[in-house]
Amino acid sequence: MIEKHIVLEDIDPVIFYGPNNAHIQMIKALFPKLRIVARGNVIKVMGDEEEMCAFEEAVLALEKYCVQYNSLNEETILDIVKGNAPKTEKAGNAIVFSVTGKPIIPRSENQLKLVQEFEKNDMIFAIGPAGSGKTYTAIALAVRALKNKEIKKIILSRPAVEAGEKLGFLPGDMKDKIDPYLQPLYDALQDMIPAAKLKEYMELNVIQIAPLAFMRGRTLNDAVVILDEAQNIKNPNTITARAVRRINARMRLCLSGTPIENNLFELWSLFEFLMPGFLGSQHAFQRGVVKPIRDGDGESLEYLRSRVKPFILRRTKAEVAKDLPPKIESVTYCNMTDEQAELYTALTRKLRDQVLADVESKGMAKSQMSILDALLKLRQICCHPRLLKVDMPGFSTGSLPSGKFEAFKDMIFDVVEGGHKVMVFSQFVQMLQ
Repeated sequence: MIEKHIVLEDIDPVIFYGPNNAHIQMIKALFPKLRIVARGNVIKVMGDEEEMCAFEEAVLALEKYCVQYNSLNEETILDIVKGNAPKTEKAGNAIVFSVTGKPIIPRSENQLKLVQEFEKNDMIFAIGPAGSGKTYTAIALAVRALKNKEIKKIILSRPAVEAGEKLGFLPGDMKDKIDPYLQPLYDALQDMIPAAKLKEYMELNVIQIAPLAFMRGRTLNDAVVILDEAQNIKNPNTITARAVRRINARMRLCLSGTPIENNLFELWSLFEFLMPGFLGSQHAFQRGVVKPIRDGDGESLEYLRSRVKPFILRRTKAEVAKDLPPKIESVTYCNMTDEQAELYTALTRKLRDQVLADVESKGMAKSQMSILDALLKLRQICCHPRLLKVDMPGFSTGSLPSGKFEAFKDMIFDVVEGGHKVMVFSQFVQMLQ
């Protein structure tokens, strides 16, 4: 009699053992000559060597099935132990299977194209509006590559947008502050990987979710790096853009919700992350592409278009969710309170004098920050006076009312009383606290 330990490395043991250990009990019944003990992700088996070889072969086949389909049932166990091909749901173009065993498939022509291009290219640049499935599809492809052992690690990175506030204003430690901005990535992973296995992957850093600012200087091999909200590195000279260009990985994907770039250097910055040197150096790109296009050179424009087109997959929400009704936009106007208007007028006079003095001493070009700062302060008053961090004699900004905030509260109360849910977006989160 010999003893052997089999480790279930790539699956959640809960799925393998089944509800109330029903699956492992069935496996024991199919191998009555063996003594089988399961603890955690380790199965200890004792018995005849020939019988044990058959058992090990069956367990490996069952584990492989669980890895692919995230599910297991008694009929499948019986088929595999008997050496028959298990019956599987026809999944067509399934990328991976969800934790419920349902196939995750491309839902549009362009989404299918993204899947196909992933298999042929080291880097992909996907563009589409919010809700068109860029992030979800990319993560599904990365999870599949991880399950197939084509890669050793997944790095998911997106900017931690601060919504007009510093992260220090938010409660909790650094993880608590950042996680809300990364939640779409967590949601997608939780759909595709069982909870226990996902937790293990995260603890072992097999799957990492990190803000762009934390990626500086990292070297990654045999990994898929998904750069979500990639429009945030469009300025090639920022610290963040330079940091992500230093990341070394086997495959890179850029996901951006901006379908048309405002500046050709923004396009250069994205491609410099994807394929360093593909569009030349920044100086050469300026001299040989940007300047001729600005001067109306159609040949240079066509050259650039033909150069980048093979690497860009563009999708629209209309292609993904054709059943959605058209977007409805309603603009509501409101007046400032009298006290708010007095503060606005007083600060306008003060800021006007400061800006004019700066322009006179420094010139218009070097006074742009002063102008933007003045406009921001006036905008803060319009939202709520308590946002203003400037001492104004005769005004207590912390206690002044806000016409906009009062109108906002009335709208929210009406929506809630009508039995509806509402999601609020604001550049000034502190105003809502």
